[in-house]
Amino acid sequence: YGQVFELLALARVGLITYSPLDNYGDRNMYVHKLCDYVAAGLPMLVSNLTGLRNVTSPHRVARYVDASDPGSIATGMAAFLLDRAETDRMASRSRDWFRRELNWEREQEGLLAIYKRLVGDRI
Repeated sequence: YGQVFELLALARVGLITYSPLDNYGDRNMYVHKLCDYVAAGLPMLVSNLTGLRNVTSPHRVARYVDASDPGSIATGMAAFLLDRAETDRMASRSRDWFRRELNWEREQEGLLAIYKRLVGDRI
């Protein structure tokens, strides 16, 4: 895992594709990959599942595909190449999302508050 961000620095797009049959992307909206891609400032190609769409669409950082259709995935990837200006804007919005919301500095207060409620002042 220590090499993940070195490798993501080489990427132009993050890929989060789950089959609509297993519905994983609806049950687990903040999948680990999503957080890594946002931290790396990547736009994403994402399965068109309600949970993933609900998390990503307000930030306008993803294109949506039917993961069970290779043609849909190919078309989605081609769109990133054909509209590089929008791809760059999506990457910028992804970095902004991370800076505003998905970072330790922002999350630590909430997490510590939860721990304090659970264990009191013993932390």
